[in-house]
Amino acid sequence: QGAKDRFSDPKALRTIYEHLATEDMADAKRRARIRGQYDGNLPYDPRQLEQSGQKNLANVNTLWLKGIIDSRSDVIMKLQADNANLIELRPIARELAGPQAEIIGRVAAEEWSVMARDTGRFIPAIARMSSEADLYGLGPITFRTSLDYVPMALDRGQVRFIGDGPVFSSQHELIMFETVLSADYLRFLLDN
Repeated sequence: QGAKDRFSDPKALRTIYEHLATEDMADAKRRARIRGQYDGNLPYDPRQLEQSGQKNLANVNTLWLKGIIDSRSDVIMKLQADNANLIELRPIARELAGPQAEIIGRVAAEEWSVMARDTGRFIPAIARMSSEADLYGLGPITFRTSLDYVPMALDRGQVRFIGDGPVFSSQHELIMFETVLSADYLRFLLDN
């Protein structure tokens, strides 16, 4: 980000945030209905069924959505206890990479996999991203800094962007997300 791309007026920033939050309202309602089904809410309001003379209609949530989403997430979480490499590195052009490239790729993949598992945060973040994507079609994830290799998964509701935007986040003009900042991290941001 260059200085010309930054917000210099907090009021303008707040106005843009409120605009993005307003645009997100329709999708927020859709996400709330999906989350309700995931959490076990009944498909229909029992009072509305009774008022319409359909109180005998089956109104059951079998938690099938929760079962499907959780089982897909569990597959990712099991990678934490596995010892298989999380990535694979192979030279594309073996003749240009040299004779040691395959060995170096294997060692780097093993070391990176051990390092990612040892943090205890990498695989849970990927599992949460997957769950959010399965539920809402978008699993937002970010990094705290440009040098951080451990992602931070976000709830879909934390992310705000201009509606009908591009599929790829790198093509968006503006993306905002809400998060809780620790006092020391906020101080670091202000100092830098």
